[in-house]
Amino acid sequence: EDNYAGPADLLGRTNEILQQLKKRNWRRMMTAQAVDIDCKTGKFVIASAGHCYPYIVGENGSSAVALQITGMPLGSASKKAHSEVLGEIGPGDTIIFYTDGIIEAVDTTGEMLGYPRFEKLLQTAWSSDLEEYWKNIMAGYNRWAVSQDDDLTFLMLRRSGGSR
Repeated sequence: EDNYAGPADLLGRTNEILQQLKKRNWRRMMTAQAVDIDCKTGKFVIASAGHCYPYIVGENGSSAVALQITGMPLGSASKKAHSEVLGEIGPGDTIIFYTDGIIEAVDTTGEMLGYPRFEKLLQTAWSSDLEEYWKNIMAGYNRWAVSQDDDLTFLMLRRSGGSR
């Protein structure tokens, strides 16, 4: 029996399945991320298959740091193994996974929101209540975007133990 060896292994095995489907004329690719988080210590391992960089936002919005994890999308012809990034979420920190719909949102002039503005939004929208934080991010998106042309998906996890 093969054992699960971590996020990169999961993405690699998923890619193998998609490669088999290509032999049956299934011609799609997709981005993905896989993550293992130890909820007690905050330590994590992340692997990416071409997905948007996750962010760690410090307690009170004090910082927003992109985890620049690279990898080829699932279903691509690349045989290169997915790499893993190790890190730690501090008490009160939030890790945010999202789809590119927010980054690629355009304003009335056609300018994309992009990573620098998104990073600033993650800091200024911060709330001690995670649902309120998400609502604040979406309000910032709605102020920027002319229309919603792509999906918007968020996964936000906050480690307990902060000052609030």
